[in-house]
This record gives sequence, C-alpha cells and structure tokens, in this order.
Amino acid sequence: MTHPVPFRTRWPLALAALVACVLVAPLSAQKAEPEKALSLWTKMYGSGKLDLSKPRIQSSSPGVKFGCVPKERAQAIGHLEELETICRRMEKTDNAEVAELLIELVGVSLGGGRIDTPEAMPASVAKVGDDAIDRLGSTEALAFIESVARDDKADELERAAAVRALGRRDDKKYETLIEAALGAEDGLVRLAGADACSNGKNRFAAPALIKALGSEQEDAVAAMILIAMRAIVEQHKEAVDEDVLRRIADSAIGVLGRCTWRTDVEACELLMRVRSAQSVPALIEVLERWQEKKLDEEKVSGTLRHAAHDALKSLTGAVFAMEQPEKWREWWGTVKNEFVVADVPEKVEGKGGPNETVTENDFFGIPVRGSRVLFVVDSSGSMAAPIHGRNPSSDAANYSNKMDAAKGELKRVVARLTIDQQFNCVRFSNSSELWKKGLVEASERNKKTFDKWADDLRADGGTNLWSAMHDGLAWESLVYGSRYGATVDEVFILSDGLPSLGEVQDPKQILRLVAETNRYSRLKINTVYISGPPEDERRFAEIVGMSGADFMRQLAEQNGGTAISF
Repeated sequence: MTHPVPFRTRWPLALAALVACVLVAPLSAQKAEPEKALSLWTKMYGSGKLDLSKPRIQSSSPGVKFGCVPKERAQAIGHLEELETICRRMEKTDNAEVAELLIELVGVSLGGGRIDTPEAMPASVAKVGDDAIDRLGSTEALAFIESVARDDKADELERAAAVRALGRRDDKKYETLIEAALGAEDGLVRLAGADACSNGKNRFAAPALIKALGSEQEDAVAAMILIAMRAIVEQHKEAVDEDVLRRIADSAIGVLGRCTWRTDVEACELLMRVRSAQSVPALIEVLERWQEKKLDEEKVSGTLRHAAHDALKSLTGAVFAMEQPEKWREWWGTVKNEFVVADVPEKVEGKGGPNETVTENDFFGIPVRGSRVLFVVDSSGSMAAPIHGRNPSSDAANYSNKMDAAKGELKRVVARLTIDQQFNCVRFSNSSELWKKGLVEASERNKKTFDKWADDLRADGGTNLWSAMHDGLAWESLVYGSRYGATVDEVFILSDGLPSLGEVQDPKQILRLVAETNRYSRLKINTVYISGPPEDERRFAEIVGMSGADFMRQLAEQNGGTAISF
C-alpha cells in the first residue's frame, strides 16, 4: 500500500496566514483559540517542524501562540502534552469544524512523508487524535466524519481516520460503511475498516469481515480482519449466530496459505477459539506443508508450526508430535465421522503427553520456537556486575556476573538450534553491533563462528536498546500498516536496565513504537531481565516512571512473548 504525504496543497498558504496572524496580535490580547492552535500544530507536524522527542516546547509553539498553553508552562511540557491540552480545550466546541481538524490530524499521523521518524511519534499522535474524536458526540460532528468515511474520492489517509473512528462506536448503522471500507480499492482504507472492528465491540461487522476475507490478498489487511473476528468471537460468542460462527471458521480455513505465516498464525488463533471440527484437517495440512518444506520463508515459521499444533491439541484432546503429521492424518481418518470437539483445556501449551516427546530448546528457560530467531543482548557496563537474583530455569547462578551468564546462555541455546533454523545476534551498549548482516543457518560452522564472537563480548558503555532493535529488525517504516524489514519470527531481548542512550530512550515511547509496527509483523518478543541491587531498581523506577522489570515485562506481554525477571 502506498503512503502519500498527507497534507493538502493549500497548507503552505494557510500556514503562512496563520503565522502572520499570530505575529500581528500580541498574546496578552488573545483568548484561547484551540481550533487555530490545532490547525497550526498539524501543519507544522506534517511538514516535520515538530520534534516530539524534545522535553520542552517553545514559547512560539502553536498551543502557546493561541492561548491554549500558558507561557510559563512551555518549559514544563513537550509537544505531545501540548497536543493533548489543545484537544481538551476543544471539547466544548463539538461541531463539524472540530471533527475536520481532528480527522486531518489523525490522517497526517497515519501517513508517510516527514512524520516517518521516531521523534515524530506517529502512533502516539494518532492515539491523542483518536481519543479526541471519540469524545465528539454532536450530530453535526458525526455527520461530517461519516461523509468523509463514505467518500471514495477523499484523501485516503483522512478516510482511513474517519472509518476507524466510526468503527469504534459500535453502532449498527455504520455496518454498510464498514463493509464499503473493507471493499475499498485502497489497501490503507481496507486496513482501517478491519482495524475499526479490532476492539471486538462491533459484532454486527462479522458478516462484512467474512466477505472481505474471502478475497483479501494483502497480508496486513487479512491479518487484521482475523484479529477483528477473534475479538468479536471472544466478546460475543454467545450472541453470534451459529451459522455466522461456521462461516467465520470457513473463512479462516480458506485464508490458510494464501498470504504469509503472519496471517496463518492469526487464522490458527481464531480457529482455536471458534472450535469447529472442520478446522482439524486444515490444521493438520499446515503441519504437512511444513514437513514438505516446499514453501519460502514468508510462508514457513516455527511460530506458525507451534500455533497449528497448539490449536490441534486444544480442539482434539489428542497429543501427537508436530513433527509427525502423518500420525495426525492417520488418527483423523479413524475418528472424523464420530469426532466431537474437545472441551476447552485449562492450558493449551503442555510439555508433551503419552504420544509426544518434547525436548524444546530454551533461552533462560523460555522455549525457542521460531525458525528465524534474533537475540538482542545488552553489553553495557552494568552487565559486569554480579547477579543478584536467581533463575531456576537456567545455569545463570553458575556465572560470576551478568555478562558471563549472557554469553553462556547464548552459546548454549545456539548450540542446540537445528539445521532448519536460522539465527542472528545483535549486542548493544553505546551503539549496536550485528554479528552478521542477516540471518544465517544454524550449521556447525556458523555455530563455531558465533561462539568466538560471543566469547569476545565485553561489558562497557550505556544502554542503547533502540539502536539494537532498529538494526536487528531492519526497521523500515513507522507509518500505519508497515512492518519490519527482517524476516525474523521470534526475538529474545536480554537486558539489565532501562534505555539510557539512543535516538529513542523513553521506555514508554519504545513500547508504543514496537506495539504499532509489530501489529503487522507479528513477531513473538520474549524478554529476560537481570535485575540490579534493589535500591538501584527503585531509584530508576522513581525517575522514569517504571522499573526495568516492568518495561521488559510489558514489552513481552504486548507482543505475544514470555517475560522472565530475576
């Protein structure tokens, strides 16, 4: 999908006029004019003139110029808080003009151009705009938003913003609007249509989502449709017609193998929840396709293989090894005529059973299930310190310091990777360093080369996590619907502290950036946090607003992974 620069040709003239207006009128004579402040803020943001990573705004910032932010507060807030203040000042003016300004703001944040940088914080800006739109309730404002959402000639970014806004309202009258968006020619609008339903509130959208998935070819859109379906099933299963549930299962089965492993993982997750007998042979086929190894890396993933296997175990109650799809197929041939879906198990992921032997590789006790694995390892100066906690799932207690534990675990886990897996590692301190430019197969030769590289790791410098993630995942874009450039399907991040250096240091901002891009990349991100002295942990938590352990836990939980802290 394309991402045109989302500002109109009239903006340069409007920007000049607004600036001229401000220069003429002294601040002391002005009343608060939030609409003008937001218009100028959006235009400056879209042209790359606002750096949201800076902690303080200037006295010349839009919110100050138009009386929304007191001049004395300019040195106490950043541009994102300035935007929130402006939007709050507009709440009493609930009309079409305000709706237009907010749709324009969100449209800019969804697009490319000069906002596709970490300091632009596009996901955070979109969230502020979305929240402000959700607070609108007047007939006039909603009518304007609906007119943009239905206009197939409107700016695609603004139309996407409008579609998302109405989809969040859980109103049956917007059902045809969502259906039209899901069938739009532009992929960005289709993505917005699916995204609008991803909170699960709008159960009336299920038929439109089913219809759209039947012909969708774009990976990000298909995956988001499946996510929306899963949310609807989880929240409204008792209220959704049995025929609709059957059609949801049919549509999820139909998409398997059409796009990439990312979409297939979402399909497996949905089929586990819809719980239909027709899913069983389709899931067995996923295991068979892996076994045949006829698919490229965009189709094959260890996380997909495990997702299909977990779904099969959940639906059937049977336990056969995922490496033996022929046993699953043979078993299905004998039971399919009398088969009844099993009750939901208390725990889907079990380590083996009477017909399965599991000897999973692990990193600090976290199973390694990906077929293309990236290890992101902290080598900052604090990693030379002794280990204070104990991780009973690893040999960490046998090492004298954190760095030695990291090196030992890295070498152990890489040694146990299989030849059909690929891997790479990036270490970070003041900057980051990739072991290899890209993923390599887990051959004996590559393992020996890696061991030598790992042995040379030294603890020194600060903690530039952003650089490591940016380089290791080949971060290509931050705009709506984009994903990482690397073909990695599982990540393990090891660190002993909060970020202290780099282009992005705020842990909350890193969480937002990763969560937005990973919505479409579907990487499983696991984290290992090695804590320092308790007094240091408390001090850093007071300064930053969260502890290192909290940051790493949220990074894993928000991205489908497992977090370990010790």
